[in-house]
Amino acid sequence: VDPSGCWLWHSGSTGGYGQAEVGGVHIGAHRLTFLLRYGYLPPHVHHTCGVKRCVNPVHLQPLTVAEHTRAHAAERTHCTNGHEFTEVNTYWRRNPVSRQCRACRADRARQAYSGLSADAKAERVAYISERRRARR
Repeated sequence: VDPSGCWLWHSGSTGGYGQAEVGGVHIGAHRLTFLLRYGYLPPHVHHTCGVKRCVNPVHLQPLTVAEHTRAHAAERTHCTNGHEFTEVNTYWRRNPVSRQCRACRADRARQAYSGLSADAKAERVAYISERRRARR
């Protein structure tokens, strides 16, 4: 037990997470601990302490896929290109649940559009115009 109350797994690990083998099947040590303590296995088991090797059941929280994604997304404040994730600059996708930087999305769209031929651009404009008319 370390000073923060974490029970650190000292056996095998993958990607920093403790790994156990039960009946020839590999399972995350934190997931196994959660299963043994609470009797069920949720889609995601989140470390509230942030320590991947921790197997203390008090530090483990059951989360849905969406909750788990948002919990980890909150840890990152900027995209890989340095744009801040703000309410205005963040696009949340529903399936799979993930977030994207709106500034980077716009840059990718501009780059894709600039590589199109004049005919392809005209087709795209016509298609978008038709979709807008259909919505009215």
